[in-house]
Amino acid sequence: MIELARTEPGFLGRDLEPVKTTAPKDVIAYRRGEAVVLVNARASGVKLGVTGFEVAGTRDLLSNRPQQGNTISLPAYGAVVLQRP
Repeated sequence: MIELARTEPGFLGRDLEPVKTTAPKDVIAYRRGEAVVLVNARASGVKLGVTGFEVAGTRDLLSNRPQQGNTISLPAYGAVVLQRP
């Protein structure tokens, strides 16, 4: 995350807005520039959807993996930073 904050243009600004998910009690979710950050704050895995953001076709900037569907699986304390290529 620290490297992304230094190198991704979307993380340089101060614009930060909350993002709604299907797991609001488990996941910290916000948009920063063009990226959506999802962090599982729990000790168990969670599956979730994101409201108002097309997840399919995005790339996780932390792992460099494409997101295949609109449901995201986060492991315990896991995180993704999703952005359109």
